Amino acid sequence: MILMDLRDRLEDGINVVLHPEKATSEKRGVFDALEFYYYASVVPMIAGAAAVTLLGVAVFGFSYFFFSSMPFYSIIAGAGIVVFVLALLALFAAYMWILVPLSFFINAAVFQFFGRYVFRQFKRGYSRTYSAVVYGSMPQTLLVFLLAVPFINFIVWLWGLIVLVVALSNQQKVTKARAFAVVIGSALLLVLAVFAFVHLIHTVRLH
Repeated sequence: MILMDLRDRLEDGINVVLHPEKATSEKRGVFDALEFYYYASVVPMIAGAAAVTLLGVAVFGFSYFFFSSMPFYSIIAGAGIVVFVLALLALFAAYMWILVPLSFFINAAVFQFFGRYVFRQFKRGYSRTYSAVVYGSMPQTLLVFLLAVPFINFIVWLWGLIVLVVALSNQQKVTKARAFAVVIGSALLLVLAVFAFVHLIHTVRLH
């Protein structure tokens, strides 16, 4: 049952990446959208764990080849590599399963606030915007390792933005141009608000 769910969610995630126009129209609640993300992220997590482990083995093997004559090297290096691998796995897991899901709630709240109350384009509830944000994360989620490759990471990010705009258009029933305007407008206004706040704090401190 769990394996079937994993397969189905992974296929759904791939469809979102390849066919966002059709695949982002399904209505999901907040919990269902979050569950969809966690299921879709399992395969990238497994692949990441395997890659990090292989990296640790390669580093240990390479260093052992050159420094094997040192006393107790194998014990010290082996322990160091284990700690290194576990630390990387912990950081990767924290990013994928804690930081990214938290960002969904924040980003959806920002888009919903600006889209509904500032630009007055969104007529539907927060759960629709949240679902769109989760859909928009699928390129970065499924292609997470490409985010470390220069230029390729920009293409992945740009495709994620396109998927987000299409998903917001489908979920909030607005045109893609208006959905794009909400995304860009929200980002610009938020940046301006942060700069204004920092400037205000700086001014207060000077006085």
